[in-house]
Amino acid sequence: MREKQIRQIGWIVITVIIIPCQSFAESVTIHVDAGEMIGNVKPLMGVNAGPYKLGEDINPHVNEQYRDMGIRMVRTHDFYGPVDMSVMYSDESADPSLFSSYNFVESDKRMVAIHENGHEIYLRLGNSWNNSSETPKNITNYVEAAKNVIRHYTQGLWDGFHFPIRYVEVWNEPDNRQFWTGTRIEFFQFFERMVKSLKAEFPHMKIGGPGFLPSSYLAQESNNTATSLLQYCSEQNVPLDFLSWHIYGDNPADYLGAGLFYREILDRFGYTDAESHISEWNVEEGPRRYNAEGAALMTGAWISLQNSFVDQSLFFRGQDSSIDYKEWYGLLFADGTYKKMAYAFKSWSWVSRYPNRITLNEESDAVDGIAALDEDGQAIIILLTHYMTDDSSDTIDTYQLTIDGWIAPEGSFTLKRYAVSALHNLSLLEETTIESVDSALAISNRFPINSIEVLMLDSSTETSTLHDWRMYR
Repeated sequence: MREKQIRQIGWIVITVIIIPCQSFAESVTIHVDAGEMIGNVKPLMGVNAGPYKLGEDINPHVNEQYRDMGIRMVRTHDFYGPVDMSVMYSDESADPSLFSSYNFVESDKRMVAIHENGHEIYLRLGNSWNNSSETPKNITNYVEAAKNVIRHYTQGLWDGFHFPIRYVEVWNEPDNRQFWTGTRIEFFQFFERMVKSLKAEFPHMKIGGPGFLPSSYLAQESNNTATSLLQYCSEQNVPLDFLSWHIYGDNPADYLGAGLFYREILDRFGYTDAESHISEWNVEEGPRRYNAEGAALMTGAWISLQNSFVDQSLFFRGQDSSIDYKEWYGLLFADGTYKKMAYAFKSWSWVSRYPNRITLNEESDAVDGIAALDEDGQAIIILLTHYMTDDSSDTIDTYQLTIDGWIAPEGSFTLKRYAVSALHNLSLLEETTIESVDSALAISNRFPINSIEVLMLDSSTETSTLHDWRMYR
């Protein structure tokens, strides 16, 4: 049995203490200052592929799951055929001005599904892993075909659509022989021609790319493609609107480091206004792709991305292709059921609804956190994650959280705690109503390894729209 106490100390501090029956070896101190705003929470809530079903015919569409998880943006990569240039424009010798040179049938279904389910389309022009072909041979035709693909989806060309596409990403992993078989300079010239042509034709869109391999950051001594491409683009006056890159790794520190690295080289070569996009990311491999350990680690990674000058994020990926491979990359198993990572992703979407980021300080290399206020200052959300990496030295059993600088506008507030862990699927742990807080609130709870906790303090009397997917349109 545990005891819950709500008591007043002096006249300025309300303390909520939850005391389990056992003692704990170590505790992490976390301090939130609601009076110190440090910018905005970035809505880094994109994924690759979906919600149109992926893989085997038996797999379901996952529209409802995407809305529930709070997915805002979908990158059109690794549908394994649809929305690949090698399918939409399969013959580079064909006249790109003729509708008969294209096949949009299956691609249209995926694009419509993204749009009608309320997600923004992040258009990748290139090919999926299984459809990657040799380096384009007729670049003139290829560039014109790319323009017509965009016109088909944004200007209604050939009985097409008027989707509000902001981002067009040119290519995917040119430093991977699976996607580019030519030389480095051949890619640089191809990329220059694509970006310049598309930007001239569609000046209102943001054109960028090319989705570098993780080794462009993690192994710079052997893969300097990113730095070399930016130097080339700067010398050739390429109008680059964003740079995209990938990371697959289990240490949240790598995500922070990568974000800072790509921002630095963009600025170094004069692209100070260009955005930085992580267009693929996940843990490396194994059970972490579906268990609570991976969910805790990637929550730390998402928090690191909030701190690292990243403008857009697209997790890889939404849904697995086969139920036989549960260690695949998806947030969801192939049958549409949730992995632990999906519940983690959903918790991030909750945080993204609170626009005003506030200070959160913690004293541990095994705990990360982020805190934010809603637009009216009536509610606070705090996301905490507890994980272990090779760099972690702390052994944490509890957290001691103090919140300063917030007085509930309505005189009382509701405290809710949710958890993702081996035992919890973003489950409500407790709900407590607290009367009259003057200044500081202290909360102490057990915090097991490989777990995530969300705390919500809400003084609003209105019905919450936390789960209303329509906000993502």
